[in-house]
Amino acid sequence: TLQGLPDRRLDRLFHVQRIRLGRYTGGVDTDGRPGHDAVKVYLDPIDQHGSVIKAAGDVTIDLFDLPAGGVRLGSFTFGAGELADAWRSTPFGDRFIFTCPLGDARPSGSEVTVRVTFTEYLTGHTFTAQAVAPLQ
Repeated sequence: TLQGLPDRRLDRLFHVQRIRLGRYTGGVDTDGRPGHDAVKVYLDPIDQHGSVIKAAGDVTIDLFDLPAGGVRLGSFTFGAGELADAWRSTPFGDRFIFTCPLGDARPSGSEVTVRVTFTEYLTGHTFTAQAVAPLQ
């Protein structure tokens, strides 16, 4: 159960206001064979000041093949303990990076739709972001 924080106290804490998917979200080759066999997802939690922050929470990533009628290619859940391992410092900034294997599910085209749901532990608020990611 979350402890209720008055708005004036919460405004003084850095907390997530929205999330966005990084522009490098897309297909990746993890098995050394031709073709992308996974989707790498770059997730940026954004605070009330517009900065990317490291925030505790739960993440669910769903991959869809919309041209094939919205077929779900996979669903992946990451808890707070896994988020600590997913935080990376890159030349393009700090963010969470997740690799989601496609397994036997293959999209009908050269892209997948990625939908991320992030539930922040501090406030209990849920945020979503969705984008089309290239596989080539």
